[in-house]
Amino acid sequence: IIDGQMDPAMLLGPILSESEGITDFTVLEANVRASGELGVDFSVLIGAPLSTVLPERALRFWLIALGDVVNTGNSLALDDLPDPGDSGRFFDVRAVNVGLGVSFTWRDVTERHKDAEVLANRARYDQLTGLLNRAAVFDEITSILGHAPRTGCEVAVAFCDLDGFKDVNDTYGHQTGDTVLRTFAMHLQGILRENDTVARLGGDEFLIVLHGVHDLGSAFNVAEKVRRHGAELHDYNGVRFAPRISIGVTLFRQGEDAD
Repeated sequence: IIDGQMDPAMLLGPILSESEGITDFTVLEANVRASGELGVDFSVLIGAPLSTVLPERALRFWLIALGDVVNTGNSLALDDLPDPGDSGRFFDVRAVNVGLGVSFTWRDVTERHKDAEVLANRARYDQLTGLLNRAAVFDEITSILGHAPRTGCEVAVAFCDLDGFKDVNDTYGHQTGDTVLRTFAMHLQGILRENDTVARLGGDEFLIVLHGVHDLGSAFNVAEKVRRHGAELHDYNGVRFAPRISIGVTLFRQGEDAD
């Protein structure tokens, strides 16, 4: 059965103590894939205690997890499990009670996990600036407004755009335009509070979510700070340019939605 597995697989027998229960497992059988994955010679792996095969941190986790399979008879199925040994890898794991032992198989799914993270990142973040995108910031605002009546949280938003930005693209090219947008995004993140949220809605439009703002005047002061500092003269790919910024601010009112 073990040899027929496409994935690394081992048959483990529990090592028991009257006072402590399961203290370790012995590798009764294994396939060559398991030997290669663990970096242990096949002749050494067979008959070895699990404690001599796994790192200490991973061993503690698996003694509990596999011990539960033996004691309860329940199967174990874990997907996208971060390696308990802190290798940075991710695994799909299956463990089944077989007689007095455990059939244990695993599959390295690190690349799949990374691909999923990349897709999730692309769905949430603007790829040019690294800021939240329109969908993500609207989700955040909707969530905030849903909690606001219960928490008394007061929120303002500042809607920004760069005046005349189309002329930058037309005159100096899109590469310079992209540099302007990235620099402005970095500027926003640098001058705002850590708990405020900055997003790019698209083109030259940005949105700032200001948390804990109690009146429109306070929101206006933040917007003026952004406008003043953002309009400083910068060098973009050899082009000296001072963006003109228009900003509108509004304070959350009861009954309003994100739009």
